[in-house]
Amino acid sequence: MLWFPKMKALILSIPILCCWFHTDFAYATACPKGFVSTGLSTSEVHAKCGDPTYLDEWIKEHTIQTQDGFFHQHQEYFEEWTYDFGPTRLVQILRFKDGRLIHIKSGSYGGKTEERPKSRIPIIALGNSKAQVVSKWGRPNDVAKRTEMRRFYGARGVLIQQSVQIEEWTYDFGPHRLIRIVSFEDGKLVSNKSRGYGTKKINPD
Repeated sequence: MLWFPKMKALILSIPILCCWFHTDFAYATACPKGFVSTGLSTSEVHAKCGDPTYLDEWIKEHTIQTQDGFFHQHQEYFEEWTYDFGPTRLVQILRFKDGRLIHIKSGSYGGKTEERPKSRIPIIALGNSKAQVVSKWGRPNDVAKRTEMRRFYGARGVLIQQSVQIEEWTYDFGPHRLIRIVSFEDGKLVSNKSRGYGTKKINPD
């Protein structure tokens, strides 16, 4: 039958599409007003997805010193938009560079509160975004920000200096729990430490 080759091709493509949409990093995701995919501008994404639930942004500076002694500098502007579409869908994390969507990542299911946990403190994992930490632990008591320059050598001995935006969040969960200090580099959780017990008085429910 004439339709069989087309139907066979469609059936064979279904597993590929399923894998495509269920990987940690995808090329497209669905929003209330249509699909968005990598390469779109921030305005195009906003038109289809609306305001993000959480927005993070930072600037990355690069300085390259070549073997002939010349310096080349440039900046990249990053934004990370997090969308929580509710408990029936995975949270979508969209990262932009210089106004263009460069990748899409799925988190856990949405519908999470930003309130402080009153019983057991949820687990957070290295690599989590700021939005993911806020959804589980609420807003921090204190935030400290700084920029560090990291130096390394590239191909042919080229010296490269690259800025890293660092944020250190402090959580005081009260006198019966340890204070937690989490550190982010360019919006990604890289450290989770604890120190002495907290002092903040927690109001009862």
